[in-house]
Amino acid sequence: MNLMEFKIAVIGSKMYGDLGLIIKDHNYPPQTEKGFHDETLNGLINKGTDNIPVNDLIVKDREGRQSIHFRQMKELAEEYLTVLSIAH
Repeated sequence: MNLMEFKIAVIGSKMYGDLGLIIKDHNYPPQTEKGFHDETLNGLINKGTDNIPVNDLIVKDREGRQSIHFRQMKELAEEYLTVLSIAH
């Protein structure tokens, strides 16, 4: 059986999740519990905490037409998690 575990998400220019896996610093120890845990991302999605502008990030279709326009980090994070869950 092949099992994969989601550990890190990069959304916009910010990283979420188990940063101790890539940042070798005692202030960021690797998480010991299974699964994805990030209180900052949880706060952003559920409460709008740290919701910052993303400088009008625009996603275009193959013909170059605008399909999605993100203005806030919360919108981008919600879309990231939606696409991730659909693709999985």
